[in-house]
Amino acid sequence: MIGTTTDLWTDDIKHQHYMSITVRYVHDWRLVSRLAMLNNLPASLKNTSLNLRSELLLAFQELGIKADLVKTHAVFTTDCGANIVKALSIYKWVGCACHQLATVLRQVFAVTREEQTFMDILLQIEEDDEEGIFQRQPDVDGVENQLETVAQVNKQLEVMSKVVAYLKRPGLNGEVAKAVYQENDTRWNSRLNSLRSVLRQMDEVMAVLTRAGRPKSSLLEDIDADLLAEVAGFLEPFEEATKDMEADHVPTLQKTALWFYKLQKILSASTGSPISRCLNARALRFLKQKFTFGIFHKVGVNITVPNIQEAKCFS
Repeated sequence: MIGTTTDLWTDDIKHQHYMSITVRYVHDWRLVSRLAMLNNLPASLKNTSLNLRSELLLAFQELGIKADLVKTHAVFTTDCGANIVKALSIYKWVGCACHQLATVLRQVFAVTREEQTFMDILLQIEEDDEEGIFQRQPDVDGVENQLETVAQVNKQLEVMSKVVAYLKRPGLNGEVAKAVYQENDTRWNSRLNSLRSVLRQMDEVMAVLTRAGRPKSSLLEDIDADLLAEVAGFLEPFEEATKDMEADHVPTLQKTALWFYKLQKILSASTGSPISRCLNARALRFLKQKFTFGIFHKVGVNITVPNIQEAKCFS
């Protein structure tokens, strides 16, 4: 059996489309990782599931691997994009846990379409209820409070992004002891890294912003360092999970299910501030929706986890 990962991306400058295939196999009792193929896809090619499957099979043929062997000997690991999942639906497939966690966090800090529709309907009902018959239920208030908290957190993250952008201007980057980092949507844990880069030297950042003549001194009034620290604390378990599961030369499949249950336990805690509880509740909900594991993960746990107490979640 060969572990196979494939990824698709577009060069933002030249607008070229690429597809890679990386294979992982055991050789002399060592897990080996090799980039098997990196292809430039035709610009006219639409990313439909059938086209992606055809390109993958063509790539394997170039490697001397027939289609029937791909079906019987390859286990694919990819993100959970609808097209690639459908393209691999006839093969053995495992969703990338780190991509799934990244999706969970994107949902935590966003207003989902379902939530927005729910609130629009709720507000319309209240507007039409001239006699005051409609009474809100506690869970309805919970949804509204969550969205208000998300808006509050996102406002602070936007302020932090402006601060980082300002500090990275020519002539200012050297005024703080350590570099600050801007968030990058395509990199795991980049939001946490950005937060840390500011929070660890907040006094220096404040000093730079307050110096005479600085046009961004108004940002000082908007920064809530305590709230940003809470967000960083919320993100830390996800960073730990991602780093533990993204190793390249040691098996990590068995860790997926264990981290799923560990994160559930962390996010179910009833302590903390209202903001922490809100973020935890949203993450727990999306974790249960987006994080998937199957028979490969369960077998991996039972084979590789020596402590039966850790594996008893499958009993």
